[in-house]
Amino acid sequence: MGGLNTDLTGRIAVVTGSSKGLGAETAKLLASMGAVAVVTYNRDEDAADTVAATISDAGGTAHVRQLDMGAVESIQQFFEWLAGDDGPGGIDIFVANAAATAFKDLIEQKPHNVDRTFAISVTGFLEAARHCVPIMQERGGGRLVVVSGGDTRTFGPTHGLLAAAKAAMEVMVQYLQVELAGTGVTSIGVNPGAFHSDGPRLMFGELYDTIMGLIGATSPVGRVPEAVE
Repeated sequence: MGGLNTDLTGRIAVVTGSSKGLGAETAKLLASMGAVAVVTYNRDEDAADTVAATISDAGGTAHVRQLDMGAVESIQQFFEWLAGDDGPGGIDIFVANAAATAFKDLIEQKPHNVDRTFAISVTGFLEAARHCVPIMQERGGGRLVVVSGGDTRTFGPTHGLLAAAKAAMEVMVQYLQVELAGTGVTSIGVNPGAFHSDGPRLMFGELYDTIMGLIGATSPVGRVPEAVE
């Protein structure tokens, strides 16, 4: 794994939803920069173990832990482990990457779909941030990184509900930037746009190559990038 020039040795980085796709690549990248990566999964433990093994094989350090960002109790248990004797001992970087929704037109969304989508991207993120900030302050500062998506910038078929939740996250990032000023903790929003990953492949199905081809043809760089380059 090729890392960037930033040295994160001794830093502890948690990436939610990092058993596959962009989250997995982000965890690998942070580990390649020296961070202790905490790979989290909701259901697919085997995939998370594979990511951690890749990190270890490259000389990095990784932990694997179950985390349901849509359940407050799961988040609380995760942070108890994180700061406890069995965990890595703290947190310096928190990447809120996990997301889930029902890909349907808004008029077809049921209340439980709305609750689950916002539970992960809004309630869950804020609960995690509430736990992160005091730990990060004790360690001299830290970063809250929120991953949004292109559907908050332009129309995406069946993406209305997820876009609404991600847009709410973007607003919270801006408020946290002000509210956390002077604490040593910084809130950062990232909107990576289109990229090759498991998520788009699952969403677009047999139309994946066609849609990505069109996006690449209109991109300033003439192609769609991989999840992490």
